[in-house]
Amino acid sequence: MPANEIERPSGDVGLRLTYAEIAARLGISGDAARQLVRRRGWFRIVPNRRGPPTTVVVPEGELAGERRDTRHPVEGGMTPDGDRGELWLALSTVDRLSVQLTEANARADAERVRADRAEDRVQEARQQADRAEARAEQERLAADRCRGEAEAARGEATMAREATKAEGQRIAAELAHAVGQRTAAEVEARLLREAENARQQLGRWRRAWRGWRGR
Repeated sequence: MPANEIERPSGDVGLRLTYAEIAARLGISGDAARQLVRRRGWFRIVPNRRGPPTTVVVPEGELAGERRDTRHPVEGGMTPDGDRGELWLALSTVDRLSVQLTEANARADAERVRADRAEDRVQEARQQADRAEARAEQERLAADRCRGEAEAARGEATMAREATKAEGQRIAAELAHAVGQRTAAEVEARLLREAENARQQLGRWRRAWRGWRGR
């Protein structure tokens, strides 16, 4: 059995033809071939994916009957065989080109959809990059503020140490003047206590500074 024939369940032998091939054999248009297939109820094989044309299983006897019944009047008579063959070829070519144009338009539409989706993804990526850059700028500003506050805190701590030192010296002078006749050991003990108080105050300043940095 030829490759383009199929055995139908009834036992009749059928030809595997596309709509364009049916139109070419019968000398009709592609739309007329489709209407004929639906009217005669011929078995159709529709591909699962886009691209390949639909194949129709046409019984040879029925196709021959359709060929005999097909007429192409030209000026009140029958079309000569040569002209009819050219007409069939032209109709077949037009139908094939129409199918190809439809498929090309469908592919172009799909490409446009993919291009639009790609452009949307690029736009979204740009927006994400802009948001990330804005967050980074905010973090840089916050870091600058923290550095400024740290510098100010260090300046205050230095001033506090200087003030504590000056206060210790003042107290030592006052004590030396007040005790007058007291022994050097008593003066030294007082100075040591004052120095310890100054160290404790400095320690409180440092703890406060560490607490501020750890917030």
